Amino acid sequence: MRGILSGIRGRLGWAGERRAEERRADGGARRVGLTLNAATERGGGSRSFARVLADWLPRYGFEVTSDSAAACDVLLVFAHLADFRKLKRQKARGVKLVHRIDERLEPNESRFRRKKHEFIARLNTLVDVTVFQSHFAKENMSPILACPRSRVIHNGVDPTVFSADGPAPPLEGRPRVLHVSWSVGESKRLDRIAGLLDALPREARVYLVGRQGEAGLPFLGDPRVRVLGVKNREEVASLMRGSDFLFFPSEFDPCPNTVIEAMACGLPVLYHPSGGTVELVGDAGVPFSGSLEADVSRLLGDRPALRERGLARAREFSAERVAGRYAEVFRELLEDG
Repeated sequence: MRGILSGIRGRLGWAGERRAEERRADGGARRVGLTLNAATERGGGSRSFARVLADWLPRYGFEVTSDSAAACDVLLVFAHLADFRKLKRQKARGVKLVHRIDERLEPNESRFRRKKHEFIARLNTLVDVTVFQSHFAKENMSPILACPRSRVIHNGVDPTVFSADGPAPPLEGRPRVLHVSWSVGESKRLDRIAGLLDALPREARVYLVGRQGEAGLPFLGDPRVRVLGVKNREEVASLMRGSDFLFFPSEFDPCPNTVIEAMACGLPVLYHPSGGTVELVGDAGVPFSGSLEADVSRLLGDRPALRERGLARAREFSAERVAGRYAEVFRELLEDG
C-alpha cells in the first residue's frame, strides 16, 4: 500500500510540474502558492498580508493561489504553516521555496512556542530564501535559521482600503482613541489601556476593535470604553479615519500591520518603542516616555504634523511597493534556475 501511495504521489507531482511547464510554454503567468488562505475576510497580521499579496502580485505578472493541490513555480511559506514532507517533495520537483518569518524569539518561552520555533527552523533548512518582516525580526530570528540567503521586506497596506480619504464616523467633539488587536496574548500588554484611561481627559472615549473583550480585564467595564469586537478591513479603516490616535502598547511586535494601516489613514500612533514598530513609525508617532499623560498631551498638540509624516511613511509600505519587492525575489529565484 505504501508503494502504491508513493507512486500516486509521484504521478501527481509529475502532473503538477508538467502543468506548470505547459503554462509557462503558453506564455502564462508564473504561479505563486501561499501556505495561508488569503480569502478569509477577517483576521490578524499574516492573513491580512496574504490578502495584500493575492490582490497585488498579479500586477507584476504572478498568478496567486492558496490551493495546496495547484501546481506552482514559487511557494511562499508562512512561518510554521507548512507540512515538512510535502515541502520536501515540492523542492525535489523544482519549486522555489520562500520562507516568510513573522515570529520572534522570547526569553523563557512556553513549550508550545519553543516547539513551533523548532519546527520553523526545520522548515527553513529546505528553503531558497528567507524573508523577514523587519530588521528587528532578522536580528532576533536569524540565530536559529539555516538558510543563508535573506531579505528584509516590511508588510504592506492596501491603499484602496486604508487611506485618509473615505467614510468615517462623525466626530463627537471629544478625543477618540482607537486600539486594535486580533489576540489577547501577554505581549499585547492590554493592561496598559488602564493607564491610558488615567492619562486621558474624562470626556475621551477608547474604542477597542478585535478580541480584547475576551481578556476579562477590569477596564472593560469603564463607561468610557467601547468594545466593538472584530471588524472587517473597511470598518477598521473608517474607525481609523474617525479617531485622534492609535494606542499601540504591544511589545516586540515584528512588524504590526495595524500601525502601517493607521498611518495610511492619517492616524498618529502612540506606541511602545520596541520590536519592528520603531522602524515602521520613525518620526510619525510618539513613543512611550514613561508618562502617558505627557505623551498624550504631546501627541494631541502635534497631531497635524504627525498625521502628515505618517501619511508619507505609509507610502513606503504601500501594497504596490511591497508586492514589487516580493516579485523581485521570486524572479531572481526563477532566473537562477
